[in-house]
Amino acid sequence: IRKRFLDNAAHQLRTPLAGLKSQTELALGEARDPALIERLRRVHESATRGSRLVVQLLTLARAEPESAQRQDRVAFDLRQLARETTAELVPRALAADIDLGFDESDGDAPVPVVGIPLLLREALVNLLDNAIHYAGRGASATVRVRGGEGTAALEVEDSGPGVPEAEREHVFERFVRGTPDGSGCGLGLAIVREIVERHGGTVTLGAAPGGGALFTVRLAPAPAAEEH
Repeated sequence: IRKRFLDNAAHQLRTPLAGLKSQTELALGEARDPALIERLRRVHESATRGSRLVVQLLTLARAEPESAQRQDRVAFDLRQLARETTAELVPRALAADIDLGFDESDGDAPVPVVGIPLLLREALVNLLDNAIHYAGRGASATVRVRGGEGTAALEVEDSGPGVPEAEREHVFERFVRGTPDGSGCGLGLAIVREIVERHGGTVTLGAAPGGGALFTVRLAPAPAAEEH
């Protein structure tokens, strides 16, 4: 019942927000007055943030223990999921002048894990959104998956300004934003942690070799009998 309510509520919120976004896009294409254009851009940005917040709140609810326990867990290839998700977000990264890529240097052998692919995909999307938003124009972001005996790790590294060591743990708290500019919902990294912990894993934030941010998600590999 709770899941059905959340799905219905999300649909009821997403539909008018999507309409608001499309109408402001049409209006922006026709507007000529600079002041009006600026107002329309602000409306469009607010609608976009609202749509993303709805998705994040729904994901957060689905990642809570009671909901996650009821969802089917399957064995799947973490490398393939990460590769496909990264490719899907390349247009978004290009629009923000971010060079996003998937590191193939660790080979292409499957890295099987057991979990809920939809939730882990959302965790990676949030990590990539974070990099796209905070790394800064002209920066790069790289996704890689490391596998091996007893290892299943997903990394998202960027060449941005990074996060001071004293603040790294706080970024995973709900409604904490990486910058004071008021953009973003402050839920993305909290959702990442919630999802990863529901899978019995850990997520940490460190410094990349070049000084940017390096997020590392560690999950238990799938038992040999479940590997495909």
